[in-house]
Amino acid sequence: MTIVPHTNILEIKNRSGYRRFLVWYKGFSYQGDYQKIIDFIENLVRRKSLYDDVDHILIYPGIESNREKCFFLPIKSLKMQDIPPNIQEDVINPLLKKRKLIKEPIKQAFSYNDVIAWVGSQLEVYEFMRHSIPYQPAAKIKEQRSPFAFNPQTSVYHIENPADIEKKSIKCDRLLYWLSAMGSGSWEAFKKACDTLQIEKPERILRRLRLLGHIESSVNGKRWSIAPTALVKVESDSENSENSEYILCGQRSIKLLDCLKQYAQLTYIPQPEGAGPHCIRLKIHDPKKPGFCLNSELKLLTSARNPVFDRSDFIVANAGNASLQLAELLPDIKIWQEQLTNLSGIVPSLYQWQKFNCQTNNFEEWNHPTETGLYELRRENQNYRLTLFYHRERDVWLQGDWYGLRFLSWQHSGQKCLARYDGDTNRLAIPYHQRWPEIYERALVLGSGLLPTYQKSWLCYENAGVEQVVLLSDKLDVTC
Repeated sequence: MTIVPHTNILEIKNRSGYRRFLVWYKGFSYQGDYQKIIDFIENLVRRKSLYDDVDHILIYPGIESNREKCFFLPIKSLKMQDIPPNIQEDVINPLLKKRKLIKEPIKQAFSYNDVIAWVGSQLEVYEFMRHSIPYQPAAKIKEQRSPFAFNPQTSVYHIENPADIEKKSIKCDRLLYWLSAMGSGSWEAFKKACDTLQIEKPERILRRLRLLGHIESSVNGKRWSIAPTALVKVESDSENSENSEYILCGQRSIKLLDCLKQYAQLTYIPQPEGAGPHCIRLKIHDPKKPGFCLNSELKLLTSARNPVFDRSDFIVANAGNASLQLAELLPDIKIWQEQLTNLSGIVPSLYQWQKFNCQTNNFEEWNHPTETGLYELRRENQNYRLTLFYHRERDVWLQGDWYGLRFLSWQHSGQKCLARYDGDTNRLAIPYHQRWPEIYERALVLGSGLLPTYQKSWLCYENAGVEQVVLLSDKLDVTC
């Protein structure tokens, strides 16, 4: 399936070749909570397996008081206003029956550019992901805060009792099993799962799961999806390529782990302080064993006579040395900054301001955002705050992961960003207050499958290859 660039044409390949469809949008006005709209449509798509037909929706949440709330359903057909019968029957008709949510359909047909012209830049995209493992629906809870709103300045909680570390690790394992079964979901569902498992600070665990390669989330943080199961090669002391070691990333289940035990020795390593699910490290027993093939993907064949497995096989991607590959692909820090989301429409006089001070590592009261740096804006008498990076020369407000924005603040302050590397132990240390942007830190974490440890004011990363360290330090302008 291919989207032809700069058009609203979709090319779908079948046995007779490519067939072209027009992609247009059917609009609806709605009232109430837009999350109910998303959940309702996602349920319709899931029940009828319509992921190829309705893979996303566009929502305008009615930010401007003079504009009606509306959402847009993608339609793939040979011409505008021609709605396929299955979409009319399985999606649109059920929507029109939800009179408490849907006010009325919008008569005109929209291209994507028409939608942008209709609602402006405050458009949000919600993607619907396939589930490859049976899921159990989660209870819906009311959204209370954005995952971007947390402030990681509070001190890190350290655990000394190994039994407590193991308990926390098991809770995180159960969370990952649940996420794997669900496949994808909302931020609210994620918080509810953490609350059920008594896992504190769900915004932190979400970030750690991304660093470990288990999960991905939308740009606005309101949706998540589990990553495909993959084996990531890690550097080891063994010089024999047939005895390579791997870490397991992404979707996992107990049955998959039972299957892997037939081909590899599995070692369960707790994350520092029990801060995430166990790192599962694999040493392959015999790469020539029947049923084992490690090329572009790893296909594990299970015995049809074995009642333990209810599937004939498991497919596991072979990601290779993902740490080095990611380090090679990432842009330098200037290009990364230019690719951040530009949040338009900020009116400084409407907010109270604080500016981040790199010397004190704290926000300080600020009259008006006139300098390049990291700012926190608040509305008086409202429980609303947002952290953004202001670039004075470009006159833009940038939104991104918190640590990444703080790193930019350090870079623009004129002070050096530092790191220390021990080639004997392959450990990299970064000052805690200069933590790297998330995607660059992920390249470090994937080298070992372990989150960093805290050593006084430093973050220490294990099994950091010298190539990765050189590449990342150069791209981030870090003195190592």
